[in-house]
Amino acid sequence: MTMKTSVKKPVNDHRILKESVNRLYENLANRLVINLIAASVLVFGFFDGNPLIVKQYWFGAMCLLIGFQLADFTYWRNAHTKDSFSIVQALTRFRVGAWTMATAYATYSVIIFNSMPLIEFATLVIIFASLSSGTTAMFASDKILSSSYCVILLLPISTMGAFSEQTSHNILSILGFVFAFVMCTMGIRTSNFTKNAIATKFQNIDLLEDKDRMLGMMKNQSKQIIKANQELESKVEERSREIYKMANIDPLTGLLNRSAFLKLLNDKIEQASVAKEGFAILFIDLDGFKAINDINGHRVGDEVLSLTSKRMQSVIEIEHKICRWGGDEFVVLIDDIDQTLAVSLGNDLIFTISTPIQIGLNILGIGATVGISMYPRHAHSADELIELADDAMYRQKQTEKSKVLAYSEALRIERAHAQNLQAGLATALQKQQLTLAFQPVVDKVNKDIQYLEALMRWRFDGTAIETAQFIKVAENFGHIHAIGKWAIHESIEHALKWQEVNDIKLALNISSVQFLQSNFTAIIKHALETTGLSPNCICLEIQEDVLRADTKKIKATISDLKHLGVELCIDNFGMSDVGISKLYMLNFDHIKINTRHTKDNAEFINSLIKTTIFIAKKANKKVTLKNIETLEQAEYYEKLNCDYLQGHYYASPEPSSEETYRLKN
Repeated sequence: MTMKTSVKKPVNDHRILKESVNRLYENLANRLVINLIAASVLVFGFFDGNPLIVKQYWFGAMCLLIGFQLADFTYWRNAHTKDSFSIVQALTRFRVGAWTMATAYATYSVIIFNSMPLIEFATLVIIFASLSSGTTAMFASDKILSSSYCVILLLPISTMGAFSEQTSHNILSILGFVFAFVMCTMGIRTSNFTKNAIATKFQNIDLLEDKDRMLGMMKNQSKQIIKANQELESKVEERSREIYKMANIDPLTGLLNRSAFLKLLNDKIEQASVAKEGFAILFIDLDGFKAINDINGHRVGDEVLSLTSKRMQSVIEIEHKICRWGGDEFVVLIDDIDQTLAVSLGNDLIFTISTPIQIGLNILGIGATVGISMYPRHAHSADELIELADDAMYRQKQTEKSKVLAYSEALRIERAHAQNLQAGLATALQKQQLTLAFQPVVDKVNKDIQYLEALMRWRFDGTAIETAQFIKVAENFGHIHAIGKWAIHESIEHALKWQEVNDIKLALNISSVQFLQSNFTAIIKHALETTGLSPNCICLEIQEDVLRADTKKIKATISDLKHLGVELCIDNFGMSDVGISKLYMLNFDHIKINTRHTKDNAEFINSLIKTTIFIAKKANKKVTLKNIETLEQAEYYEKLNCDYLQGHYYASPEPSSEETYRLKN
């Protein structure tokens, strides 16, 4: 059981003020007695040379002032514990009383200065200095009074003495000035110390109250009491825990973060290598989370991630072996388990995660795809184990989501092949291995060619590599930018040649990675400006998966491209769960639907195509149906409400756009 411990809180200013005022009043009675004695000594201690009547009037005024302050003291003693008692007003009354008394003393010294003998002047300075010294401690809880009282008391008499013609007066006045300065400084320091002491007092009270409250809550739990005492009494340990949490725990889910998990995994590898033990790594990617986050917002997305992490903990049980790898990806380390049980556990995770989530009035559906790697069968390092599990997850996601796939020899061969292709792509442009072929897109009604789609071809080690395969490798290994830029310029050069004899548009495939480049619009603009091709002669075909990216960024790029005047098309529309949801949000002109299907799912695919066409037409988008291979397909799809058709039935891709294209009968 984890308890929330209190930390040192700032003390309420009202409590400090109340304590400060109470301390002032607690000393008031003693101070009034001292002032009565001091006034009596000043008035009745010296008679020679002084106007007695003035002293008597002054003494009467002092007694009256002392009486007022005594009445204020009596009121404070009877009323200060009541809720209606005003601390601010009490402080004001006290300050006014103290300043008035100090002013009365100062006035007395000024009035009788010229008639005072030296002994009376010296006595007056000593009494004022004593009063200043005493009140510095009595007024310690109020910096303003503590620093100002001595100045009001000593400054007038010291000033009078400074201008006196008597040397003794001058010396005593200098001492008065020095003493006033010292008392003022001490008053400020003493006040600061007292205020800090009062604040510390209340902080200690708060800590003790928190401690007592926690001990009461944990009366029957001895282990928790010990832990609570340690958390409360040891700030060093508390800070260490906070630092650990900040460095190792994901704040949203409470799971280990990436760096902490990698350290755990490396330690586990060292232990397992000595003990000759095995373990499994599960790489989990949530299905459909991106759509939930985009449609419902980040707050709902965060709630989904938090709840999903709790669901995983209910299956795994040991939370410290679960990591939030990043975004909607999680990694799990499972001790002492074989591959069969790891796959079974992966299926349990998928089942638990896939339970519909209700947030507010919304019921949200989410899934998970899991990839597995085994130590030591598949790899011996932390990075490679996670990478292989990620590869297995990604491969499974391409085939069918919400399933489990363990890394295998087939995946290893596929991975090695991808690495081989990556090495070849690094020099493919230099060796001029990349070429272009062009396939017509025809008008549904008259079968006239409206577009020529540029398709990239690559022969590597004498073998033709599938376009989708090497494009994916190029995206994963960072070659897509150079290859894509080459394809743009090369295609436009071909388009310039056929534009001399007809107005067929160039349809140019753009990788999602390339489209999301910050300078993509600048690349297109530069290509058009350097070649002279009109922007309205080009249609950029963007893969539908780009719609998973940040909508704000996509809108900005689309706006810039539309401003250039190019046409925009979503390729393979309807293949994911985000295309239709964003169709109305984004300013595309055209969608292209893949008609490829098997005999088993033909009816479903055709129904889906009809629905997608209906939605696209409602959004005023042009529609192209592609991959039409047979007469039967052509007769069926030509009856649908589309605009353009494409496929081997009408024309195959040709290696040069300058050749004459001929439609099949």
